[in-house]
Amino acid sequence: MIEWLQPWDGLFWLAAYPGGNMAAMGYDPKRKMYQGEFIGLEGCKSITAPRLDVLQEKGAQILEMFLKRPKRQ
Repeated sequence: MIEWLQPWDGLFWLAAYPGGNMAAMGYDPKRKMYQGEFIGLEGCKSITAPRLDVLQEKGAQILEMFLKRPKRQ
């Protein structure tokens, strides 16, 4: 389980993105922020936003940039 995402923190779920990529997302009521983190994508940064629609949009942009960058060997 992703470190910051614990069941007692409130609402959390999985979101599907293009290419079968998944992100764990949740709402932190203490910070009043949505958080998200892609599952299984090493080096893909986590996402935070004040609104869910912004979180989803930022996630799509980050994923697109991550998938376009050259792979290290």
